[in-house]
Amino acid sequence: MISRPAFVPLAVLAAAQLSAAGHHGRDGGYGIDWISCGPDLEEVATGPIQCANISVPLDYTDADNGKTHTLELIKFLSKAETPLGNIIINFGGPGAEGLVNLATSGAIYSNKTGGAHDLISFNPRGTSKAFLEFSCYTSAEDRALGTDKLEYAESSDASLGRLWANGKVLADACAANVKEVGEVVGTSFTARDVMQIVEALGDKDLNYFGMSYGTALGSTIAAMFPDRINSMVLDGVLNPHEYYNEVWDWETMIDVDAAFTAFLEECFAAGPDRCALAKDDATVESIEKAVYDLLETLKTEPIPLPQNLVMHNQTFTPKTVDHAGVRGLIHLTLYHPGNFPLMAVGLDGLLTGNLASYALWRDGEGSRASGVVQSESQLGIRCADKNPATRISGLDEIAAVVEKAAGISTIAGVGSYLYNCPQWSIESKERYDGDFRVKTKNPVLLISSTYDPVTPLISAFNASSGLEGSVVLERKGFGHLAMAQQSECLDEALTAYYTEGTMPEEGTKCDFDKPLF
Repeated sequence: MISRPAFVPLAVLAAAQLSAAGHHGRDGGYGIDWISCGPDLEEVATGPIQCANISVPLDYTDADNGKTHTLELIKFLSKAETPLGNIIINFGGPGAEGLVNLATSGAIYSNKTGGAHDLISFNPRGTSKAFLEFSCYTSAEDRALGTDKLEYAESSDASLGRLWANGKVLADACAANVKEVGEVVGTSFTARDVMQIVEALGDKDLNYFGMSYGTALGSTIAAMFPDRINSMVLDGVLNPHEYYNEVWDWETMIDVDAAFTAFLEECFAAGPDRCALAKDDATVESIEKAVYDLLETLKTEPIPLPQNLVMHNQTFTPKTVDHAGVRGLIHLTLYHPGNFPLMAVGLDGLLTGNLASYALWRDGEGSRASGVVQSESQLGIRCADKNPATRISGLDEIAAVVEKAAGISTIAGVGSYLYNCPQWSIESKERYDGDFRVKTKNPVLLISSTYDPVTPLISAFNASSGLEGSVVLERKGFGHLAMAQQSECLDEALTAYYTEGTMPEEGTKCDFDKPLF
């Protein structure tokens, strides 16, 4: 493994001074000064919150050099008079912002974890606008020139070459502008940051909740600090072996088409009164074939949008219905079961020529499918973590990866980091390269949905296989993350785990509570 420096107790580090004044919160361990978060966060918060900054080593491989990084923290206060402790939450990404996410969703996570803990989140390395931002362009104009809308290698004959060339452009821009930041934003450093937060809070051990990429972070923390794990829930689990050591995360694609088929089955079971696609003269098989045929046609015959249906956005102005836009929108909607009725309306509109119905779906799901493919911080973290041995070169090798991926899924496609990371020239100062086989102080609970379109159930079992004593709980149903659909059974399991240390039985499956349509 690339260097494994000694853990640096935060007690011996100087705490960063907070720039704002405000009321002090609960006792903060080694003296965290919890203050008001300010109106921007407090106006959107779903409960009482406090904020703080702490100082941690910038480079854990050379912690004595005096250089520090400021971590921004937020606390969502429990309603309990005497909380059981703290749960640190990572919202995924990689690089998902922690402060806004916890402020706006704190009540949900507090309820789901039993409400007996204060919840803590933070802005991971590379994501903060104030500290250590991973920004590969020096101006908005340069970024606009270097940003392309969503495109798949299969979208046209020229797509693969263009994606590979654009990957080189962005990789070089990052190397030129954020090389030093890129060396210290990897997941192993963030794992060490999390343990510094534990120290700062005065906690003996870690209580953690990680989702999506946050499960890769959680697996890394568990592997690096197994004797410090009091409780850990991983929701929507990435296979950490693939995340670090494969050129592409193959498992992320394996259930996508099955999820789309299952969506159609639920649609037809609901009937035409509730699902627009479930017409008397149609079947699951006929609609599925029609959609896939449409995607193929859109590669060469995009549909022009009437002016009143063109979407205007600061970063893009889609004027056509094209292969990448529709394919990306299907994949994105599979993350969010609440929008399945909208997807049925939109697909029915595309198949019948009703573009207004398509626009209803597009607008309801949001503009994400046609916007910036991945943030620079997300690429910086992913590429920092990828084992250099996975790097491939040239269009022939990339084409082979794309061909293999196309054989796994018609809907999912390889992400832009496939084209960036092989051309990445920034080397991370530390990267975990162990086997993830550990016995944690207390067992880890992994949860996943049956039809997760990016972190399939098999990945939870693969991650669990190295975590001695861990259990996988399946939430039957759809969506990215087990909590994408309400399940009282799941909430009860989480509460029992965090408040009593009780694990569900191996093989436990929880139903979701509300119908899709």
